[in-house]
Amino acid sequence: IQPDMPIYILLGHDPVQDKIILPQLEKYATRILFDPESIENFGCFSKGIIEFLNQLRCNLIDMNWARTKAWREILARAFNSQEDINQLNQSKMIQISYASPPNMKKEHTDIQAIYLQAWLASKLKWNVISVEREEGCLRISYKYDHTALTLSLVPKDTEILEPGAIFSFEAMSQSDYHYLISHESDNKHVKVHASNPERCEMPYTIFLNNFQNGPALVNELFYQASSKDYLAMLQQLVHAVWEQT
Repeated sequence: IQPDMPIYILLGHDPVQDKIILPQLEKYATRILFDPESIENFGCFSKGIIEFLNQLRCNLIDMNWARTKAWREILARAFNSQEDINQLNQSKMIQISYASPPNMKKEHTDIQAIYLQAWLASKLKWNVISVEREEGCLRISYKYDHTALTLSLVPKDTEILEPGAIFSFEAMSQSDYHYLISHESDNKHVKVHASNPERCEMPYTIFLNNFQNGPALVNELFYQASSKDYLAMLQQLVHAVWEQT
């Protein structure tokens, strides 16, 4: 019997781990949405999802990836000139902070931040060198051309965002170009600051509702095809250095 309405399967865990029920249901599904609470090993997780995608006949939607949509749009807008991209590729410091209550394990809240930085690395063709956890932070070393970059993921105790949500993005280039994109007093907008040794740009505000709520999110979850950017992001995390993370 073929249903006349789309069938969505919602999982609260890694679909690769489901060896009994999901294989029987996936052939009837329009798409599978999954939302793991934590990922213990990003290298193994990414390898498993890539292999799963190659065999799957329906769309696969990672809820944590969908939650980064707003910040992917924000970074694309903030770094929309070749000069800004060049400065980002020459960064001496990049920091992404994410909401994380002090009593919550970092492995349960850093998924979106790891996804966002891996997406950025895939877009800018950075090569990962090492990944280290120290003092509650995750530090990722990259190389671009002949430039070494260090990117830090830092937990932030804030009540204005849900645990795991991105709070801010900050970068300082070798030429002292500075970029800060951050929530300030609420979860509905971020303010973008940019400056260099010669001038300070007028700050401007980006409202997030168009990206993370309502029709935009529904479209991302239920109607769009699996994203090529999602696959490129996973391929960044397949590197051996992520298997210890």
